[in-house]
Amino acid sequence: MGLLENLFGKSAKSDGDDARIAKASERGGGGSSRGSDGCKRDGDCAITVMGPGCKKCRQLHEHALAASKRLSRPVRVDYVTDPVALADAGITSTPALLIYGKVVSQGRVLTEIDIVALFEKNAG
Repeated sequence: MGLLENLFGKSAKSDGDDARIAKASERGGGGSSRGSDGCKRDGDCAITVMGPGCKKCRQLHEHALAASKRLSRPVRVDYVTDPVALADAGITSTPALLIYGKVVSQGRVLTEIDIVALFEKNAG
């Protein structure tokens, strides 16, 4: 049974799409052995930007990288574009920002200062 049959109860024309979708869902988060929040293990990465790779998502990622340099400790920043990982994380609007796997912002490009403040508030 294909993905469309599972989701909509309809048959889909077999053109290899199911194989690509299955491989994406087996990958997990960012295309490697990552969880739905993009981290390899729970708590492994501190900041995760999630989005399809659009201009706003890339901009949020740049702001997150700049914010990580302002923090008093080293912080890992990941960027996840896998649509399956976005769905698994419950992301409904992109770009999204996660701190230690917790969604703290969706649908906005936060400034570097906003990200630092959110990190300090949520990292405790």
